[in-house]
Amino acid sequence: MKHHIVRITRVINLPGYICRATLGHHHKQSHRMVAGLCVMAVGVVIMKSSGHIHQEFVSWAVEGFGGAVHGMGLTPYIEILLAEEA
Repeated sequence: MKHHIVRITRVINLPGYICRATLGHHHKQSHRMVAGLCVMAVGVVIMKSSGHIHQEFVSWAVEGFGGAVHGMGLTPYIEILLAEEA
C-alpha cells in the first residue's frame, strides 16, 4: 500500500515540478515545502473565487478544481511523513 502512495505522490507532485523548473534538479526539501505552501494558497484562492460564480455546476467544478490544486500542494509534506516512516 505504501508503494502505491509513494508512486501517486511522485506523479502529482506539482511543487516538485515547479522547483525543478525554477531551481533545477538540485533543490532542497525545504524549497518544495515553500512551493507547496504557495500551491496550497493558490488552491484556496481558486476555491474562494467559486463563490462569485452564479451557475451552480460551474461553481462546484471550480471549487473541486481548487481543492485538487490545494491537495497537490500537500505532496512535499506527505513525502516527509513517508520518509520518516521508513
